[in-house]
Amino acid sequence: GTFESLSGWTSYGASGSVTSGVLTLTNGSTGHQGLVQDFKVRTGRSYTISGKVTGGTSTAKLLIGSSQGNGSLHNTTVLAGATSTINATVVPTSANFFVSLQISDANGTGLYESLRVTEGNHQVIKSIPYGYDVKDVYIDGELAREGEAYDYEVKSDGINQWLKPTVEPTATTETVVIGVHK
Repeated sequence: GTFESLSGWTSYGASGSVTSGVLTLTNGSTGHQGLVQDFKVRTGRSYTISGKVTGGTSTAKLLIGSSQGNGSLHNTTVLAGATSTINATVVPTSANFFVSLQISDANGTGLYESLRVTEGNHQVIKSIPYGYDVKDVYIDGELAREGEAYDYEVKSDGINQWLKPTVEPTATTETVVIGVHK
């Protein structure tokens, strides 16, 4: 989730500092350097990564793949000065699973916050706009009930909120959210 420290991350030419849970990654003297963390996962299972990436003085990347710096499963590239919210689901084909944070330009910077890897498909079903709370949810025309054992849950990654139905929707599922301003 939030970066309390850089424990578990290995540098490949970049350095990082953490302030208020946000990682500022600074590249070394050549391009495409960063930090990497490897996880042991179960092949064929879904894993969701969420968080926020901001290009500082350089292009910042978040890569997921079977080796360091490999974006074969997912590649988010954020240009300098831009921000991207990530909510991506991947299905690893091997037990080796690497999350790489990478800066493209020599001496460039990028920011990373609230990065989480969780097992399961947690794609955004319906985003909830900032400043609103959910009042009612209708799934295929029926009033839905909130709660893990019911129809949906309101989930959050610390930045964004979204609905997570108990039963994964199909391509024809219609979901309507009625919200109230906080």
